[in-house]
Amino acid sequence: MLYMKYNFKEIGKRLKDERKKAGFKSHEALAEYLCYEKKQELFTRQRIGKWERGEELPPLEILLTLCETYKCDLGYLLCEYDCKIRSNTDISSELGLSENSIETLRSVKKYNFLTASLPVLNFVLEDEKRFLDFLDYLTIYLDNKYTIPLYFDKNGIYLDASYTVHNSNIDEDERGLAYGYLTTDNKGNTGYNIKGVDANLLEPAAMVKIQEIIGDWKRNYKEEKSFQV
Repeated sequence: MLYMKYNFKEIGKRLKDERKKAGFKSHEALAEYLCYEKKQELFTRQRIGKWERGEELPPLEILLTLCETYKCDLGYLLCEYDCKIRSNTDISSELGLSENSIETLRSVKKYNFLTASLPVLNFVLEDEKRFLDFLDYLTIYLDNKYTIPLYFDKNGIYLDASYTVHNSNIDEDERGLAYGYLTTDNKGNTGYNIKGVDANLLEPAAMVKIQEIIGDWKRNYKEEKSFQV
């Protein structure tokens, strides 16, 4: 039989965080809610304080009531996983998306006025190469990390030119051949992601590329729909 080892301190912290997020500013407020709204036993603030300090666990029926109140699974309150819903935990683990991002995607199907957007969303996501290009250029436009000037050594390897694009004291003929940022691959090897565009032009260039991709999507989507008629 598999037994789960629980960390009472972590559970207590989660209970405290979720209580505050739910708008219960004090232990007394939560106690009154549980008693008068949920018809549970009236617990003292000292008892709830013990739960949140990790000195003891709430009774199972209270945990289940808190799950209903905080809109989460029991496993989340017990710190078995970090997303409020187990299915979100699995999706987050596989795709790296935050729980809020997952819920935003769910809302497309949840709200009737957005269901018409589902074919467009599927069309964009199924175009893997263009979508990844779109995401790359959007990231550059919103959070440009390509700020390290680089040069080739005699072996044709990019090296840091030891200054940044924000250093205005560098002569034009000393500027790097490319701009990049330091990164690590899945094997732990360090290197540079490179863009062969002046760093000051990267963001405008990224916006142009974004507009080009959206234009391509519009044309291709219309063509695809015309074939389906």
